[in-house]
Amino acid sequence: MNCVNDCRFCSLFEGKQLYGQIDTLLCETPNFAMFPTIGALVEGWVLIAPKEHRYSMCSYYSNNEFADFVDKMKNKLHKQYHKFQFFRRR
Repeated sequence: MNCVNDCRFCSLFEGKQLYGQIDTLLCETPNFAMFPTIGALVEGWVLIAPKEHRYSMCSYYSNNEFADFVDKMKNKLHKQYHKFQFFRRR
């Protein structure tokens, strides 16, 4: 993992909870993680992020490991909330 000083995500991946319960990994692989975000507008709002610093997520959209992780997380969210919105920026 490529960590940067004072990065909330790096701290989270190292098991540090800087912001209390909000800093809880809900699911992770060696390369990706899903966790709640600060300032979520609705219950269940989560972020899926790589465990390395990137300026853009575009390269991950064609990555099979990322796609599999996202599909698994979508299934978990569907079981919990039944209806939900999923989006990504390109």
